[in-house]
Amino acid sequence: DWIENQYIKARDNDLMLTGIPDLDYCTGGLFDGEMTVIAARPSVGKTALGLYIATKLAKEGRKVHFVSREMLGNAIGMRILSMASGVNTGQIKAGKINDAQWTRLAHAMGEYSTSNLIIDTESKTTSDIKAITKELQAKDGLDLIVIDYLQILTPDGRHNTREQEVASISRNIKNLTLDIKKPVLVLAQLNRNAENKRPVLSDLRESGAIEADADNIWFLHYPTENQLSNSQKDKFITCKNNNFRYMEIHIGKHRNGPVGMIDVLFDPGKMKFLGFAKDDVS
Repeated sequence: DWIENQYIKARDNDLMLTGIPDLDYCTGGLFDGEMTVIAARPSVGKTALGLYIATKLAKEGRKVHFVSREMLGNAIGMRILSMASGVNTGQIKAGKINDAQWTRLAHAMGEYSTSNLIIDTESKTTSDIKAITKELQAKDGLDLIVIDYLQILTPDGRHNTREQEVASISRNIKNLTLDIKKPVLVLAQLNRNAENKRPVLSDLRESGAIEADADNIWFLHYPTENQLSNSQKDKFITCKNNNFRYMEIHIGKHRNGPVGMIDVLFDPGKMKFLGFAKDDVS
């Protein structure tokens, strides 16, 4: 029955896809009951990718619960409007917006004000998240939870070490995915060992439990030019010349499929991710 249901969803273009074609090809998208971790060092783009996926699915009519303990609602809203309108976040923050950009922002605001994207900056613990999630699911249904980010949550109960705290948070998030039978996308930080190198599973900060609990782990990494193969260098230079960033997404764990690496173009001003056309870096 499940396989037939997946076949029907694929036929009707109803799978929960990230919007990054190569990533969707490798992973098949997001699946009910799975905990997917997006891990990176600070300021690499974890929140941007989490929001990109959340807004893409909300725009398709999915109900998305986005939990953030890192940013206020206004900051998240600014990023969403920047993605939707194409107006640079720096211009929005500085208030330097012309008439045409005001029109684009207003259109984006109208589009997302009626979407099913719920921004939650109040939940502090996994118990808080679970309570609100259950309420949302009972009221209008729910399709996806995004948590920004794992290590900043407050643990339930007392623990002797930081490693035990993070392990408890990770296990509670995994249990949440199984309880509500929906996908959870959780962002996580890497330790300092991941600086200036391609991340591996042992770089997950403060606990090996994250590696064990997660069904999928995606690492975000900005390679330096000397880390690139000859086939990657043209893409890297193209991004650099156009004020974009060349990013690698490493699939470090995939419980039901292959691991590997894909490359994407990241526009930090508009918080957008784009895949590269095959055999074309222009």
